Amino acid sequence: MVRISGCEDEDWLDCRYIENFPSLDLHTIDGLWLRYSNARFGCSVQKRIYDECAKDFATFSDRVSWRVQGN
Repeated sequence: MVRISGCEDEDWLDCRYIENFPSLDLHTIDGLWLRYSNARFGCSVQKRIYDECAKDFATFSDRVSWRVQGN
């Protein structure tokens, strides 16, 4: 994704790159992720969870285990 977005020098994606990420590539990555995780993971899964968390990033991060308790 970093290579596709053209931000290899930064090694991570920030908002300006994510907003301009090619939708066809995103759908392809999501489809592969869904297929090979038996629909347990993927961009669309994360979006659904984010929406279920009322778009609250802290709640979402806890739900998907991105944050360590106490941090």
